[in-house]
Amino acid sequence: DEWAQISFGGSSANPLYHAKKLYINNELVTNAVITSATKISNYAFYNCNSLTSVTIGNSVTSIGSLAFDGCSSLTSITIGSGVTNIDWDAFDGCSSLTKVYYEGSASEWSNINIDSSNSYLKNATRYYYVENESDVPTDGGNYWHYVNGVPTVW
Repeated sequence: DEWAQISFGGSSANPLYHAKKLYINNELVTNAVITSATKISNYAFYNCNSLTSVTIGNSVTSIGSLAFDGCSSLTSITIGSGVTNIDWDAFDGCSSLTKVYYEGSASEWSNINIDSSNSYLKNATRYYYVENESDVPTDGGNYWHYVNGVPTVW
């Protein structure tokens, strides 16, 4: 799989708007890491069906409307604990989305304002970040950590 570290100057990430596939240096990008932005703009990755996974860095606080709408190949997403707002339809059409790795706790997740038409995001299995195995709660929940930069379930 091809990875891309996507770094946007300023406060907003909006690289594609209606692009079906993301290419960087003539390589098809299937896994994207979004850094150095505070908001992922409306329609940022709209219908980008080449993406299979996305990592949203902790600097991002808001995911705009229709940002990942139609990303039908997206199976997993890592969401930084800085996200406080996910607008309407941000993940609509993400019919393959099965795993959400959240870099915060369950109580922090419950504080995120998740607007309407984000059922694929809400229905995916959610994993909460715990850095050390000895700190994994015994509540039967789903927890994860990074192994060589890849989200890995405890």
